[in-house]
Amino acid sequence: TVGDAAACSSNITQEGIQLNAMELLDDEMMKLINKSGATFRTDWKETSTMFFKIGGKNENIVKQTIDELERIAKQHKASSFEFATEDDEKLELWEARKVALWSVIDAGRSQNKNANIWTTDVAVPLSNFANVIEETKLEMKKSPLINAIVGHAGDGNFHAFIVYSNDEEKKICEEIVDNMVRRAIDADGTCTGEHGVGIGKREFLLEELGNAPVDLMRKIKLAIDPNRILNPDKIFKIDPNDCNGH
Repeated sequence: TVGDAAACSSNITQEGIQLNAMELLDDEMMKLINKSGATFRTDWKETSTMFFKIGGKNENIVKQTIDELERIAKQHKASSFEFATEDDEKLELWEARKVALWSVIDAGRSQNKNANIWTTDVAVPLSNFANVIEETKLEMKKSPLINAIVGHAGDGNFHAFIVYSNDEEKKICEEIVDNMVRRAIDADGTCTGEHGVGIGKREFLLEELGNAPVDLMRKIKLAIDPNRILNPDKIFKIDPNDCNGH
């Protein structure tokens, strides 16, 4: 399950194993990658999957790391463990992660050429990673929308890709995203790890940090931009009493 995969990644980090990369793709993502035909392979196992990049000073260290990873993966119910050494094999394995977003877009556009994709992210402490991602996955699975999850599992950051084609579906999408963000904040996480606050997550930033830190940001902003011309109202409202949102 996606929860098993997330717990596996947390366990790896907690044991102090240093990797060059650690990525998580859920079962829906693997299905869409197979369906899109965007990689050399179309026989990916359609189950939540972890991708690792391993480096070390010598072959012995690399082999020891591989053995440790396989041990931890099996503890977390891994059904298989593949390892690539040749450049072509490495490229083939990592292709799946690189085409993830485009595979979701293709799936949506194949059903409706005007389909939109909502991409968002949160980050949580590794101790809460498995629970938050599993609860988010459960809610996404119950929805009628095309969706997938990918995660930068080494730092508790994960992304949701959700496809919507009309106002009704957009409302479903908004609810899923709102719940995802609040779930992360409640788990001592942050409303965004990489995508940024922008306009859409300003209220969540207030929930996460409170008024005092945001007020300090506002004072710094006004000190260097008194005319309010530099990308105003992103991250926080320049005028906190403005009810119009901009």
